Amino acid sequence: MADEAVSPVAQRDDPTRVVVALDPARIRVEARVNAVTPHTLSIPAMRGTWSAPRGRLDRSLIELTFELGGATSQPQFVADIAKSPHFLDTTVFPRGRLEAQWMRPRTASRSTSFDLFFDLELKDRRRHLLAPAALSRIGCEARLTTAFSIDRREFGIEKRGRYDRIVGDRIEVSVEASVPTAPFGVPCAPQSTDLAQRNPATAILKLPG
Repeated sequence: MADEAVSPVAQRDDPTRVVVALDPARIRVEARVNAVTPHTLSIPAMRGTWSAPRGRLDRSLIELTFELGGATSQPQFVADIAKSPHFLDTTVFPRGRLEAQWMRPRTASRSTSFDLFFDLELKDRRRHLLAPAALSRIGCEARLTTAFSIDRREFGIEKRGRYDRIVGDRIEVSVEASVPTAPFGVPCAPQSTDLAQRNPATAILKLPG
């Protein structure tokens, strides 16, 4: 059955939406940056919510607040430089936020491939972005993954000097969140499924930078 078009306002303001608090342990936020060589920062989530109308996980939306000051990397000095006043300045801007506004199926039929419209806030700068997202049902959990690329300078993540010259402008961000399906009136899946077809769709998607 084709999924009817739903406006962003209708999605977020739908009074039938069920809102569930996310377990921070079930949220993963990572940022990949090139500084001479590629490095990955793991950023812990403080809190988040997942909302959807009962029985309609294909209309899921998430909101996440993450702790930039808790970022880690291997080696750790890369994260320490990223958190310094040269870049993220986490003493002044300790948190970031992602708020999904609308999730639109990428095909006419119900599937797990979506366009995710969302707001990203870093260093008190808010940008409206679009990225591909994948939704899957694995056992008694639903999982939403997305990945996107940002220009760090649009968020003021820059500093004149020697550090800035060795850091690439593009940052690749990946986000994954999982939630139990029961609160949304959705039964457990007998096996990994993409909610419509036999495709787990758990791989992180890449948006070209």
